[in-house]
Amino acid sequence: MLALDKSTGLPLAMREDFSLEFGSGLSPVDPVAVDFSKLRVYLRNQSVSAARRELYWTYRAVVLEADREKMGQAGLRYDLLVMPPGKLGEEFVKTKGYYNSLKAGTDVSYPQLLEISHGEAFLILQRPSADPARLLELYLFSVGRGDKVIVPPGFGAVVVNPGKEVLVYSFWQSAANEESAEAYEILGGAGYYVAESQRLSREGDTKNDFEFVPNLNYKLLPKLQEAGVRELPQFDLLSALPMYFTGMRDPRSLDFLINPENHRDDLKPEKLFVLPVV
Repeated sequence: MLALDKSTGLPLAMREDFSLEFGSGLSPVDPVAVDFSKLRVYLRNQSVSAARRELYWTYRAVVLEADREKMGQAGLRYDLLVMPPGKLGEEFVKTKGYYNSLKAGTDVSYPQLLEISHGEAFLILQRPSADPARLLELYLFSVGRGDKVIVPPGFGAVVVNPGKEVLVYSFWQSAANEESAEAYEILGGAGYYVAESQRLSREGDTKNDFEFVPNLNYKLLPKLQEAGVRELPQFDLLSALPMYFTGMRDPRSLDFLINPENHRDDLKPEKLFVLPVV
């Protein structure tokens, strides 16, 4: 049993079969599984096979009963995703990729807030033009336990598990947000695939490494820029504190998820990320 209470701030543990055990005060949630047949179209090589049928599970609307009314009034939703390690051919297991919906009555799409609770991940954020096949920006994050990343308005996200441990991450978002994987499905995944490669070291040994392979279904594909995470005290978010705790302590700190039109400047990539020097 893997304890997740300290990293999530919730009475949660993970069983050996990767299912979650819900502790006192936390109502159990049935997960939604994504199996290999649904993910195949997002792969570089769609003819590969998978060692397991179900690749990851999402637990929607996780909440302590004591916080249920407060979360509902705030218009927020807290979800958890569990992704065991594995490979699909040369690619590492990953999510489909999603864009968030526009907030009604505005020209701004909803952001999301992600937090890693266990394991490690690559996060690929991409911003399309009016044509989803023509990308304007692409960022790569290497993140681990406690790291928090905001997916800004207008960006889509893919999460990859390149490690040997199960990946557990959570995300806050507006309860009104509707994620769509359609553009990723049409284009066969994100702008870049994350694959395993073997490289020769100076000592002459063969070592496993990561290769970021361009997805040639895109008409315009900028360079994948490595970016770093920042502490986000402006949103009352610190790496040392689980974001469930901070969000429920004062839901107003997450107003940027509900009313992104009021936080346009604060949600720009240069305010949220450590960007490479051009």
